[in-house]
Amino acid sequence: MRVTRVFKWILRFIFNTALALLFCLALVLLIPRFFGIAPYVVLSGSMEPRISTGSLVFADTREREPEIGDVITYQVDGQNVTHRVVRTENGACITKGDANTQEDLIPVSPSQIIGRVIFTLPYLGFGVALLRRKVVFSAMVLLAVLSSLLNYAYSPGKELNKQNKNQKREESL
Repeated sequence: MRVTRVFKWILRFIFNTALALLFCLALVLLIPRFFGIAPYVVLSGSMEPRISTGSLVFADTREREPEIGDVITYQVDGQNVTHRVVRTENGACITKGDANTQEDLIPVSPSQIIGRVIFTLPYLGFGVALLRRKVVFSAMVLLAVLSSLLNYAYSPGKELNKQNKNQKREESL
């Protein structure tokens, strides 16, 4: 009986922790969007050491006119790239990754710029990239539903209510 109670508590703790982490991640990803800030995952080490691989960068999409030295996120051939502006040429930005020895070959036109990076969260991008996979996302939703069901099914108050009802029945007889 005691082992079952401990096992239930451990299961509840694990599921509730996973649910809380998912909720926090959702808040980190969704709330900034209300202020024109979009999160992007950094997939390469071209901006190391300032921005490490797997970081989550937040770009202010309202700031599309970067200055020299700003880190921007932009699109090239459907891919998002985060690099530093090193100079401008004919209205286009010339960018370079901090870890790269040479400037990027293709100038970035103003229409390609998504926004200026305003802050980063190291390594959180790995989790976001993982959750973008359908199987993993489905598993996490299932985990959240199971957590809610287990919380309801194994709530301590439910066991106490059963005991109290049984005691009241015995007393009334």
